[in-house]
Amino acid sequence: MSLRSDGKFGSPSRPDGDPSPLDAEIVAERPAALAVCVGASKRPSRVEEAADASDTFLMARKLCGLPGHRFVMEDCALSLDVLARVGARPKT
Repeated sequence: MSLRSDGKFGSPSRPDGDPSPLDAEIVAERPAALAVCVGASKRPSRVEEAADASDTFLMARKLCGLPGHRFVMEDCALSLDVLARVGARPKT
């Protein structure tokens, strides 16, 4: 791979200003490669983990016959992001 005059690696842009087909392909592959490197596609976020744990806890309370979920949610200081995902199941 050569170093271009602007200091970037890869093939230079075409005279009409459009990126070369190789550069366009590399740009298109970057998000997928980043997701694989980070493991984002396999690992749930902390919000999803908190929502799943909260859902399990609240369901256990309901099965035990304990009333009132509102004060539990307030005492645990669950964020709105977590509350919005409580009960939602990820696609498998």
